[in-house]
Amino acid sequence: MIRVFILVFILLRSSYSFASNACENLSQFSCQPGANNDGTGSVTLPIDLSNKKLARVYDEVAKPIMLKSLMDSPDFKTQALEAIGQGMKECQTDNTSKCNETLAQGLIDLITMQTLIGDHVDQIDFDKMYNLTKGDSFREAAKQGLSEVGKKYSLDSKTRKITNEIIPAIKKSLQKKISELVLDTNTKATLSKRIQEIQFAGADCGMFNEDSFDPATTLDELYIYDGINVADKGLILCKGLLTEGYSEFAITHTIARELARSIDPCGLAQGENGSALSYSQSKDIKTFYTKYPLSDLVTCLRNSNSADAQIDSDLSKETSPIEVACYHDQMGQAFTDWFAAEATADYINKKYPNFSSENWQKGISNIFRPYCDVEMGDETEGAALTSHAGLEKRFDRILAVHPLIKEKMGCTSISKVHYCDGQPDVGTAATKRPPTRPIRTQGVHQ
Repeated sequence: MIRVFILVFILLRSSYSFASNACENLSQFSCQPGANNDGTGSVTLPIDLSNKKLARVYDEVAKPIMLKSLMDSPDFKTQALEAIGQGMKECQTDNTSKCNETLAQGLIDLITMQTLIGDHVDQIDFDKMYNLTKGDSFREAAKQGLSEVGKKYSLDSKTRKITNEIIPAIKKSLQKKISELVLDTNTKATLSKRIQEIQFAGADCGMFNEDSFDPATTLDELYIYDGINVADKGLILCKGLLTEGYSEFAITHTIARELARSIDPCGLAQGENGSALSYSQSKDIKTFYTKYPLSDLVTCLRNSNSADAQIDSDLSKETSPIEVACYHDQMGQAFTDWFAAEATADYINKKYPNFSSENWQKGISNIFRPYCDVEMGDETEGAALTSHAGLEKRFDRILAVHPLIKEKMGCTSISKVHYCDGQPDVGTAATKRPPTRPIRTQGVHQ
């Protein structure tokens, strides 16, 4: 009987410890090393563990093809040397087999990083890399490797789910939120159309798609290739996001965030055929944001008691409002994170109504886990302000205080941070509203 009591006590204590860690400091909890399975998938830290697993698949399948191509085609080897072999000691001697082995491994690593993981690759000549990737030898090795990765991680079924279930649900959720927040009928239709027009363009990062690799364009975010291309209206996710780092919490948030970019202050100000709204013509940043259709939400997210989205104060007066919004203001990221939190909470709650608080804690923590190694603590004192806020803000000032997410995670503590509801005020009362409106859920002050 005593043993049973002790066991129950330990389990309860362990459960409480888990909840309190996630609720008290979500960003710190999220960046703990190891595997984090949320019931829809698992994200492992450090992220290099995933890279190595993916690279092994390529080593088994594609490396022999690369080696054969290097031995059979002098032109292919010359191109490989020019693109990535300049600093390889093994290729500065007469040891041909060792050079081929090193070159083949370097090419495999390149494919893994660019195609699967979507990360930057240093010390390569992109112009020469472009010529190399056009060759049949390189493409065949990449194709065979990708095929094996697809089989191992069921990429076809995951891609179908994203196309047929996740994206339609996210669009519906974002459009519903737009309908609630935007008062003008025409503006509401414009924003909603922006969201609807964006289509999922697959999980093939550009380098090995036919004619899609641009030497001047590198992958600008971990796992995301170019996010949304406004001209093509396409969203591309690298295959790596659907393998070792797959989680529907993370996938949903990522897609929602990318879709929301099309209507954030930067994205909405741009567009062809007059799709950009008149606020984009404003001559000063204050008027720019005041005329922006979701100015009420912007005001709230700017507040230090909320998301605390900061703007670079050390800018030239000649800097245009659009340039400020796109490159020198954290508002774009706070805005898209806010919409993504709304859509993710809505989708997961409907898709998995029986998920426990532990599922939610691990799932929400998985959203930014792949970024832990590169973005934690990037807002050190004296550092230059960028358009990207640190993970602490993204976790603790938006995700951790979202009413539904907080409820589902089982967090009941009172937060000093206010969550923005984004609702527009009308009438004379609008002039008296506070910068942020604290929300109460089940009697808990958010």
